[in-house]
Amino acid sequence: MVQTLNRVSNYRRAEVGPLGLVTTGGRVRSGKGLVRRGRRGRFLTQVTLAVLVAGLLLLTATMALARRNGAMKPAIPSQVAVTVQSGDTLWKLAHRYGDPHQYILERVDELANENNLASDSVLQPGQRIRIPVHNAADFDRITEKLK
Repeated sequence: MVQTLNRVSNYRRAEVGPLGLVTTGGRVRSGKGLVRRGRRGRFLTQVTLAVLVAGLLLLTATMALARRNGAMKPAIPSQVAVTVQSGDTLWKLAHRYGDPHQYILERVDELANENNLASDSVLQPGQRIRIPVHNAADFDRITEKLK
């Protein structure tokens, strides 16, 4: 947007610059009138711009590293398959692999529901049972006990 400013019987062409300030040849018009912009002002502007660019580069690099590190972690499965051994019951499996902070009957019911079994079902040796995994801590605890 180009405007004409009246300056001591002189007309000068001016433009509206960044942040809505009216600029005229080396001067900036703010709400308080014309203000000269000297070397110090240009230096501070350049330093501010350099700091902003450096900050953006640092932020971009940090986000890229976080994205890369997140992509390198293996996905946690929603369940782990276990082969039933002789003498295993849903109760024993729930006690061995279930969340120790959860009530044991809730663990048995969750295990039975996951495998479409009744909670009093008799398991056969060699049968595959799916143990539900809710988070990374569950996965680590279950795989540690499988070793």
